[in-house]
Amino acid sequence: MSRLATTSSRVRKTRRAARRLLAAGSLVLVLALAGPASAADGYDAARFTHPTAIDNPWQPLQPGMQFVYRGRTIEGTERVGHRLVSTVTDLTKVIDGVRTVVVWDRDFSAGELVEAEIAFFAQDDAGNVWELGEHPEAYENGKIVESPTWIQGVDRAQAGIYMKAAPRAGTPSYSLGLGPAVGFTDRARVLTVGDRTCIPARCFSRVLLVDEFNPDQPGKHQLKYYAPGVGNVRVGWSGAKEDSKETLVLVGLRRIGSGAMAKARAGALKLEQSAYRIARSIYGHTSPAEVVPVESGSLGWARLGARSSERGGVQRTFAASVARIVITARVTSLPTLARGVKIEVVRPGGRIVRTLWPGRMTVGGTVSVALPRRLFAGHPGVWHARFVVQRSVRSAIAFTVRQE
Repeated sequence: MSRLATTSSRVRKTRRAARRLLAAGSLVLVLALAGPASAADGYDAARFTHPTAIDNPWQPLQPGMQFVYRGRTIEGTERVGHRLVSTVTDLTKVIDGVRTVVVWDRDFSAGELVEAEIAFFAQDDAGNVWELGEHPEAYENGKIVESPTWIQGVDRAQAGIYMKAAPRAGTPSYSLGLGPAVGFTDRARVLTVGDRTCIPARCFSRVLLVDEFNPDQPGKHQLKYYAPGVGNVRVGWSGAKEDSKETLVLVGLRRIGSGAMAKARAGALKLEQSAYRIARSIYGHTSPAEVVPVESGSLGWARLGARSSERGGVQRTFAASVARIVITARVTSLPTLARGVKIEVVRPGGRIVRTLWPGRMTVGGTVSVALPRRLFAGHPGVWHARFVVQRSVRSAIAFTVRQE
C-alpha cells in the first residue's frame, strides 16, 4: 500500500525521485500546483490519539488485509507482466513518538521479486492517513542495488499525507512525504471525486481519482483510483514523458489467516533487520517493530458462519432437507454508522435472496439471518453470505446446498 505502483527495472535507479509519477497538464500547471516540498500540510505528532485505528474510508488499513494487483510495465518496446502484493501486518513501530502500522509490500516483474518494502502509516485525529517513512530494497539478480530509506524526523525527512480525510477536487496539492537525502519530493492532488471504474470483480462508482507527481520531473504522471471502503483499486498513467507506462488493477482482496499473517510478520521483520544493517544511519534512530494489538477501525469486520437448525456447529455443506440454514455474523469491529451495514445472502446465479439490516450492534455481539427450507431446497450449488459496510464487502463465506 505504500507504493501501489512501481517502475520497470530500466528506470529503477531514479525510482525514488520519480516514484509517484503523475498526472496530465502542462509544466506551468504542475509547478503552480506543486508548491514547496515541506511539512506545511499540518503534521503534528501530538495529534495522533489513536494512530493505528486507520479507518479512513478511502484507505482503510486493517491488520490482515492483503491486496493483490496485476498489470504491466513497458520496458522499451517490451511489455512485462507485473504483480504487487501488499499486506497490512500485525506489527506496529513507533516513529517520532507516533505508533504506526507496518505494511509489507512485494513487487514482482515477470515473476521475479524486484523490490520489497516496509512502510509506516498512522491516522491523525482529523482522519488523515500519514506515511511516516519507508525502507525499500530494489533487487537485481537477487542482490540489493538500491535502498533509499527515509524516516520522519531523521536527516530532514518529513511525513506526508497518504490519504486526506475529506479529499476534494480543486484543492491545492499536498506533500506525500519529503526525503531530501534520497530525492523523494513527491506530491499529489485530487482530480475528481465521483468517478467510475471497473476491476475484474466489480465496478465502483463514487471513485476518488488522485494525481501523483514529482515536481522535478514534469510530464511523468501516475493516476490512482480509490473506491470507498476498499482503497486503491486501479493505477494508471498519463504524461508525454512517462516512460514505464505502468498499469495495475486490484485482482484480489482478502483477510489472511493466522498462518499467512505469521509469514507476513516474518517477512517484514526480515526486511527490518536488513534496514538496521544497510541503512543504519537512518533506520538506526528507530526502535524495533513489535506485535502490539492494533486498534480496531470503525469500518468494521464480522466473522461469518453458517449452521443448520439441526446442528449447532459451523458447516460448509447442507442437505436440502434441513429445516433452516442460519447465517451468523459475530461483529469484531464496530462500524461508526449502523446505516449502510447489512448481511446479504446470495444463491447460485447471483440473486440476493435475503438482506438483513442490523440495528444496534456491539463488538463481540452476534446478529443472524435465517433461510427457511423453501428458499434453498430448489437451488443446489454454492451459496454466499457477505457482511457489507457502505457497499464494500468486508467479510464473506461460501457454503454448498446439496440436492438429495
